[in-house]
Amino acid sequence: MENHATVSWLLGDDSPLFDMQNPVLNCLVLPLQGYGLKDICKHPDLVNFQWENEESGSQWSVVQFNRSAWKQA
Repeated sequence: MENHATVSWLLGDDSPLFDMQNPVLNCLVLPLQGYGLKDICKHPDLVNFQWENEESGSQWSVVQFNRSAWKQA
């Protein structure tokens, strides 16, 4: 999959995506076992965000991001 042009672009240096993991790990101490985005967002005392579509995952988010980027271009 990494050989696919879109995947290479998204993982490359000029990617429009921003990985929040390092800033979160370096700057926050949270009352959680894991520091995944869903763990943080679902915590009732932190963000308490509820996903409308529980089946959507990170791949779905990337596809939606790319769709919106292409519509704006």
